[in-house]
Amino acid sequence: MERKQLKKQDVGQEDIISSKIETEEIDYDLDSDLELENDYNLIKYEFNLIELPFFTKDKKIEKDRGRKYTFSKKDNSYMRVVPSGDPDLISNKIPQEFDEKIFYGILRLSREQKGQEVVTDYYTLAKASGVPYNKLSRIKDSLERLSNCKVELHNLVYNAELKKKIAGKEPFPILQHVLTYTFDDVVHLPEEIKEKYKNYFRNSKINEILVIEFGSFMYRNLKKKGFLYFDQKKLLGISNATARKIYVMITKWKGWEKKNDIKRSCRFLASRIPLSWEKNSIRKTVQSIDHSCNILKESGLIDNYILEKTKPVGNSSVIFIFSNEYTKIDNYNTKASRTSTGHEEIIINNVEDEYVDERQTTVFDNLNKKETELKEKAVQILNSLDEKEKTLFINRARNHMQYDFLKQEVEQKTITEEERLNKVIISIIKKDIEDGIL
Repeated sequence: MERKQLKKQDVGQEDIISSKIETEEIDYDLDSDLELENDYNLIKYEFNLIELPFFTKDKKIEKDRGRKYTFSKKDNSYMRVVPSGDPDLISNKIPQEFDEKIFYGILRLSREQKGQEVVTDYYTLAKASGVPYNKLSRIKDSLERLSNCKVELHNLVYNAELKKKIAGKEPFPILQHVLTYTFDDVVHLPEEIKEKYKNYFRNSKINEILVIEFGSFMYRNLKKKGFLYFDQKKLLGISNATARKIYVMITKWKGWEKKNDIKRSCRFLASRIPLSWEKNSIRKTVQSIDHSCNILKESGLIDNYILEKTKPVGNSSVIFIFSNEYTKIDNYNTKASRTSTGHEEIIINNVEDEYVDERQTTVFDNLNKKETELKEKAVQILNSLDEKEKTLFINRARNHMQYDFLKQEVEQKTITEEERLNKVIISIIKKDIEDGIL
């Protein structure tokens, strides 16, 4: 079937290709290569995450602000990324670049542990993510964002089992949950789980472990070969978030087109990263794309690129040129990329901010009521604890991420130490209620 060339004013994609492409289902022999499967420097990057803006490039994103990316009003295809709105979290922001690095670290650890569940500690996670351990509060914030933000895809999500983009609304959690356990907590768990988790307290410096579980839809896609391999160290070595996003997308697109050079208009690239394309920002955005492409060239991640500047500058394009030398990773990714996800030519036509207060009367209109009821129940449980039970919760609270975060408020005397402890204990109890422990 011949692919129709899309109009530039509709998609910003200029003269992509007009050659025939294969649309029938083909077996690309994607059985895992043992060498790749056992290389823990490689992470499996799921197709939806490659193509869609799960991590905002906006460094000035405000708290309680979500984003809705509309790809087509006609097809009603959109993506929403919304913070949780829980006032007890460290921050109420959608995932950003730092959170993306933490996610890479979790992907790396999951390769070593070979499962949907990842058990680790903060130091190991920081090291795997390539971030400083002294940013502990920000790491904890990331885990809260990744596990509590809500991602909703409508007429947009790629299903690797069905090998196609599916219709309808689909929640797409990045992480299913993040649980924290002290050694005392682990001792009270069922025997088979206790023995497994005890091994992660390998020295006296580890006073808390993390049990992280991937979102189930994403993990099913990974199991069904809906991913590309990337060298995690090379990704983390790309200091520019825009360059990193371009790199993962063009890796998919070059395999899809089966070519070692591909052309995209700057407008199309800006729409997919996404970057601003307002009249007064176009020149700066083209410069940013040029800078990002140069980073990829200097890093050896692409062989070369040509920025075709035009007048007006908004019609400029980039030709990406890739090396003819293929590694095992390149060979695998080229085959895997031939699977069309339905994302390759889409464009973000509109970006809207969504605020927590506005959301309460729409998708999450029952959140405040549910949160209030949950908090009231947690307070009742706290007030009913005997001394021994309360001591256990106090110990858990003092090792909880939120306890560290509230230290500054105690020092500034905006809350007392007792209020600090109670606030954290209530958060722990609420989580235990949601997880069915209480």
